[in-house]
Amino acid sequence: MEIYPWHAKTWRRLFGIINEGRVPHAWVLSGPLYTGKSKFAKQLSFALLCERRREEGACGQCRSCRLAVQGAHPDFLHIKIPEQKQEIGIDAVREMTSQAMLTRQLAAYKTIIIEPLDAMGLSAANALLKILEEPPEGTVFISITHRRSAVLPTIMSRCQRIDLPAPARKNALRWLHTQIAEERVEELLDAAEGLPLRALQLSEDRDILNLRANLRRDLSALMRGHLAPLEAAKEWSNAPLDETVAWMLSLGHNLIKQCMSDPASAPKLDVRALYAILDEVAEAKRALAERANLNGTLMLETLALAWAGAARQER
Repeated sequence: MEIYPWHAKTWRRLFGIINEGRVPHAWVLSGPLYTGKSKFAKQLSFALLCERRREEGACGQCRSCRLAVQGAHPDFLHIKIPEQKQEIGIDAVREMTSQAMLTRQLAAYKTIIIEPLDAMGLSAANALLKILEEPPEGTVFISITHRRSAVLPTIMSRCQRIDLPAPARKNALRWLHTQIAEERVEELLDAAEGLPLRALQLSEDRDILNLRANLRRDLSALMRGHLAPLEAAKEWSNAPLDETVAWMLSLGHNLIKQCMSDPASAPKLDVRALYAILDEVAEAKRALAERANLNGTLMLETLALAWAGAARQER
């Protein structure tokens, strides 16, 4: 697996640490979704397991590399949220602890990926904290999170944090142009909130940009009083809820920027009302990120009513 270009600098730094034998017992890879943290974690893990590391990482040819790629390496463990579950439970952490205590069989290190770290219940998090306080020699924990604030501070304090932010827009566009033959690459990146791997995923859905354009049209119609809120909410239900809320937030911010930079283009928009709407949209986005038990229909209806309620007001 190749490192994404926006991770290259960080990779060189960490690979230097590995080669110098200064590997910490725990790393936390922190950054937005769809930026390649999982791939980066696997590359780190495979480099630690490899028997013949090269300058750029794992050799990909030795016995350890072949077993790691197949998911069959005895010194490698990848903890995820079980199917039909919403969090990593205490049983998974207990099993992980048991395996972490076993003697290494092939590699110089035992590596454990935890993905995502922010999806642990309190009991599981406390169990993880205990092993991080007294880590087995030669075991390296590589955790992944896009919600650092949801991780116990005591866990974060026992790990070295590696920030993996989204790439600059020009770098994301350059990479996307090498991946897809798509004229609307910039629109895809906008729809993906600047996240390149999400843009690549969206490129496989021919309707996704149309859904975003429809949302922009509907917001304009709501603010003009030309569309009933419940009708708009019903239309929005045709798109993924998290995408709709994210698009709504970015489109709202763009609208405010337009008002501030060129007031003549939107003379009847109330910027204060727009900020109030975006507060509601941001709260909805937070609730979705926290996997709350939500009524999606009610959320969309509430947001549609907010946009309609802050309709164009005369100054």
